[in-house]
Amino acid sequence: MKPPRTIALLTDFGIHDHYVGAMKGVIAGIAPQTRIIDITHQVKPHAIKQGGYLLWAAFPYLPPKTIFIGVVDPGVGSGRQILCIEFENITVLVPDNGLADFLIHDFPVKRAFNVKNSQLFLETTSTTFHGRDIFAPVAAHLSRGVKIDKVGSEITLPAVEDPFIEHPGKYRCSILHIDRFGNIITNVRVSDHKVNSTLVKKGRTLIKRHYRSYKEIPDGDVGILQGSSKLMEISARQTNAAAMLDVHVGNTLEVIIP
Repeated sequence: MKPPRTIALLTDFGIHDHYVGAMKGVIAGIAPQTRIIDITHQVKPHAIKQGGYLLWAAFPYLPPKTIFIGVVDPGVGSGRQILCIEFENITVLVPDNGLADFLIHDFPVKRAFNVKNSQLFLETTSTTFHGRDIFAPVAAHLSRGVKIDKVGSEITLPAVEDPFIEHPGKYRCSILHIDRFGNIITNVRVSDHKVNSTLVKKGRTLIKRHYRSYKEIPDGDVGILQGSSKLMEISARQTNAAAMLDVHVGNTLEVIIP
C-alpha cells in the first residue's frame, strides 16, 4: 500500500470546542500515519466566501497529493451535496455551497464526484457533524489509497462566476478576510501598476496613498498595497486598519480601478 497522503484542514469550528479534535481523531483512527496540516479553524462562522478565499490562498503551497478538507457548512444536514474535486495535484472535499468557487475558477479541475459511498463514512452519521462523520473518514480512506472514483458518482461542475475584480471600472468590492493584524483583504486582483493608481472609498474616507510594504505606511495613515496573494489590501503600520475604518468581513468598499 502506498504511504498515506497529507490531509489539510480548514473549518469555521474555532478551537473552543471538540470539533477539530474529533475530526483529527477519526483520521488518526483510519490512517494513523497521515500527516495533518491545520490551515485555519478561525473562519468566521458560516462565512463561505472568507473560507473560499483562505482555501484558495493556501492551495498552491500544499504538498503534492494533499487531500484538502474545507468545512464551512451552514447547510449541514440538508440536501446539499458533498463534493470531491480532483485538481492536478490536490484533492478537495467541500460542501457544495460555493466554498470551492475560488479554486474552480483559478485551477483546472480534472474530475469531480458527488460523495455518496456510505461505506467510507463512520458507521453512524449525525445530521449536524458531517465534518467528523463524512469528510474526515472519506479523506482518511483516500489517504490510505482508496481510489477517488469510489467516493460516489462522477459529476460535471457548473461554471462559476469570476470571484475577482481586476478590470478598469467602478465597483463595490468585497472584504474577503481581515487578518489578525487588521489588514483588510479584498477580492480586487491587482498588479503593481494597478494598485498604484487604485482609489478606495469608505463613506467619506478616501484612500489613495499606495505603498509597497507595511513599513512604508506612515504612522496613523491607511494605505493600499498588493498583498502576498496579489489581492488589494488596505493596511496601517502596526495598527489595525479594519478597526480604524470600522469594517468587517463581508462588508463592501467602493473601489475605482483606472
